[in-house]
Amino acid sequence: MILDSDFIIGIIIKRLTNIIQNEWQMLEILIEDTHHRNSTVLNNKTYQLTNYQLQISIIKTKKFIDTYKARKLESRDFKTNDKYNYGISNRSPITFTRLLSIILYTDWNDLSKEFSKSFRQLHKYESITTIKRRNREYANWSKNLREAVEYYGSRGWVDDWSRQQNEYRGYENGPFYCGMSFRMVMPHFNIRLNGPTSTTKQYAVAARFSGNDGIVISLNNDGYLRSNLLSFWNCSWTSNYGAEEERIFCGGIYPIRIQGITIISNG
Repeated sequence: MILDSDFIIGIIIKRLTNIIQNEWQMLEILIEDTHHRNSTVLNNKTYQLTNYQLQISIIKTKKFIDTYKARKLESRDFKTNDKYNYGISNRSPITFTRLLSIILYTDWNDLSKEFSKSFRQLHKYESITTIKRRNREYANWSKNLREAVEYYGSRGWVDDWSRQQNEYRGYENGPFYCGMSFRMVMPHFNIRLNGPTSTTKQYAVAARFSGNDGIVISLNNDGYLRSNLLSFWNCSWTSNYGAEEERIFCGGIYPIRIQGITIISNG
């Protein structure tokens, strides 16, 4: 029996239409569910995303979660399950909300600035109770971001491995550059990056963020005080600004060494 070409084309179009409709229905359910779980970025007292902005990030996350790089991500094996009581089993895949927490941080600059402020004192007399009260506005996001960085991020080189073995796993040594728009006194040469801290592998990018009166801090995780075990997230493949080669540190389980400080006005 010979089928008419128009009949065949009609069947193909109908099936494609059904597939597209099903995909959109699934996406709408996902957006509604993610809105509920990430209400802290929509409803808080400091800075809110619009529904449209959040939907953009959700759609992007849905696209990225299906990539080979995301599917390859597994929680780090700490030898004993759930070392930090996060409820994450060894070698479990990264979840949608954890990947979304990274994308929200890298893609919306004003939001991430306000978010980062909630981890530190606004003035020297602010109490830890007040800081916690501000941070709870982003409670879900804070939890997911720290889990993503510490359990699914990269870390420094393993000395016993070859260069190829380290690079295959995405492990990376510094220096990492952090641009600050103001000058500050460093109390130690080995510091803990407890709150989310953006760095870059490019000095020029950090210098641009520091402005004419700021500083650029060079950090290195080359193994001193086990700093090579400190986790960070390589944002090159998730950020809208991949060329900046951003690396996020968050949690501060291990210290990182200050390698140098450059005052921009002094050259």
